[in-house]
Amino acid sequence: MNYLAHAFLSGNSDERLVGNLIGDFVKGGIPEGFSRGIREGVMLHRQIDSYTNDHSGATSARNRFSRERRRFAGIILDICFDHFLIRHWNRYMDTGISSFVDGVFRRIQPYQDIFRGKLPFSLSRENLGYLLETNQDLDGVVFTLTRISRRLRNGTTLLSALDEIETMYDQLEADFTNFFPDLIHYTCSLHPDIQFPFQPNP
Repeated sequence: MNYLAHAFLSGNSDERLVGNLIGDFVKGGIPEGFSRGIREGVMLHRQIDSYTNDHSGATSARNRFSRERRRFAGIILDICFDHFLIRHWNRYMDTGISSFVDGVFRRIQPYQDIFRGKLPFSLSRENLGYLLETNQDLDGVVFTLTRISRRLRNGTTLLSALDEIETMYDQLEADFTNFFPDLIHYTCSLHPDIQFPFQPNP
């Protein structure tokens, strides 16, 4: 899953939110210097990624992509699933996406030093918006894939992924709506304090 889903699945713990957001940038053992809550967030990030990688629905969705893009199918799917999370946002949250991002930005302010040590960019409200809100439409998905492609060897394969996404759009959306409730239930089983205003429709 991408940044928005990780933020969404962090619940009300600010430290868990911080750990979840920096999870991609913490390699190997989780530093002992982190507080318990931040360590918990990094671990949750890894558990979410592992669950997603192993889930049969997500695996089927990745396998929809052509052999040419199969190497990067996980990255493409993460971005698409954030797009579908925004598209179905009202199913899960009772506040708008921009208000949610505003709240995330306020909550992480006391932890700027941690972010400065882990993220390769400053975490302004504008940059946080790029991470969490950009994928509202397919133009945003393309923007995100383009940005990621610059950091990857042979990343140009991502640049032409839109044709496949558009062709499989309805199938990928169905994959998301079938998979995401399972991910929510899994996350809540790990941390029973995590609750959402709206539970997924059956």
